[in-house]
Amino acid sequence: MLRASSIVLLIAGFAASTVFAQSNDDAAVLDATLVRFASGFERSQKVAPKYLVLNETTVVLPQDLGYAAKDLPKQLVDALLTYNSVPQSIGRYSPPFPFRLSSATMLGPVLTVAKPGLVRPHYYNWDLLRAQFPEVVGVLEFASPAYSSDGATALVYSWTGCGPLCASGFVYVLEKSNGTWRVVRTFSPWIA
Repeated sequence: MLRASSIVLLIAGFAASTVFAQSNDDAAVLDATLVRFASGFERSQKVAPKYLVLNETTVVLPQDLGYAAKDLPKQLVDALLTYNSVPQSIGRYSPPFPFRLSSATMLGPVLTVAKPGLVRPHYYNWDLLRAQFPEVVGVLEFASPAYSSDGATALVYSWTGCGPLCASGFVYVLEKSNGTWRVVRTFSPWIA
């Protein structure tokens, strides 16, 4: 008997037959995006990006991709949206320093469960975040990467936040060459 999650993955696989997700490359892809994000953050802010990385993926909506969606391969965009319609665990991922994996348990009341009917599963109490984790710049959430059928291209969405009007979304296009993932394009489709 198939579980509901298996059926959803099967349907998603048929709907986006030229792409796949949940690759063994996920950690390397996420690491490459964090390295790119860190270099830009350190260059502009002159401090290390001490972010908490939530241990579950973010929900991705079409509006999260903003203007970038028209410049991205449609199959990858469709897969990214499909695979990230509900949060998934990335609890075994170990982000590079200075990023730190966090969880709902670790965050406690900092992470507020959304009211019924809202798309996002949770929200952050920014005042509590700063009080409980004064050394942290903010939070970062990833979407599960989407991959081209040949496994040579990946698409990743992430967002960072440090307050109600302190957040940004990022879209990364990565290519794999000689076994190494590198970011080849970066978009910042929204800023709050």
